[in-house]
Amino acid sequence: MLCGLLGNVVMTALLYAYSRKVEKVGFVFDAGYAKHILKSSLPYGLALFLNVIFFKVDIVLLSVLEARDVADKDIALYGVPMKIVEVGMMFGTVFLNSMLPLFTESVKKGVESLEPLVKKAYSILFFFGAGVALFLAVAAKPVIAFIANPEYLVTGPSGYDASDALRIVAFVFFFFFLSSLFTYLLIAAGEQKRLLKINAFIAAVNLAGNLAVIPYFSFVGSAAVTLASQILLLVLTAHAAKSVSEKRFFVLETAGIVALSAVCTVLAVFALGLSASFGTFVSLIVTGAAFGIPYLAGGYAMKRFANR
Repeated sequence: MLCGLLGNVVMTALLYAYSRKVEKVGFVFDAGYAKHILKSSLPYGLALFLNVIFFKVDIVLLSVLEARDVADKDIALYGVPMKIVEVGMMFGTVFLNSMLPLFTESVKKGVESLEPLVKKAYSILFFFGAGVALFLAVAAKPVIAFIANPEYLVTGPSGYDASDALRIVAFVFFFFFLSSLFTYLLIAAGEQKRLLKINAFIAAVNLAGNLAVIPYFSFVGSAAVTLASQILLLVLTAHAAKSVSEKRFFVLETAGIVALSAVCTVLAVFALGLSASFGTFVSLIVTGAAFGIPYLAGGYAMKRFANR
């Protein structure tokens, strides 16, 4: 916690120093403008808060609905794959934060200006989201063993280990990346209130789902509910974004990435089977190369073909 606080203090100081090179920045209290900022940002802030809730509420419910000795072990086993997902999702957020000013400007200009940006963002997010999800699902055991330790691959009191949860929540990457695209389109169009309603509904569904499945399937049930919530979020945000962007899915790009993903997944499964006996590190390197090299090469070839 202290390191996180220190990091934010340093980041604030650096941003302030660099921003002063662009524009002189001072500090003054302005009640009217503060009220305006609060009113315009509150819906999105609440939407983000609800989004955090449905990623955290399962841990709280596991501690409440399971016996203490069982809950402690299950939360530990579930914590590693969820932390992998939480950290990885930041890359999609960083990318879309950089795209948001372009989206906002293009929304004002109209659909013709916005569609090329949406297409590029969709292709990038679909490509990397699918790649990360499939690789983590295939190589769940060596990934867990490398990041944590082999004890997380020992079956817990509920009958599952950490890799069982990772195979499910790995696909949160994919659906989060795509739903975030539509979320940022709604933000660019000033539809924060609609986004708040969607996230409130998703949080309620997630809470109800966890209450229903945890007593029977423990943290693996929570993983499935988290993934289902993310899929539902994608459906709702894509539907809501119709008013902003007419073309939400691009058939040619989607078909190409799906075909490439299928081929690379088969190669990764084959490589994992051959290298499993050589230890975690070697297995992870071989499987990663078998998946990553042809996947990135295929993505580059698709990009060159699309630019012709």
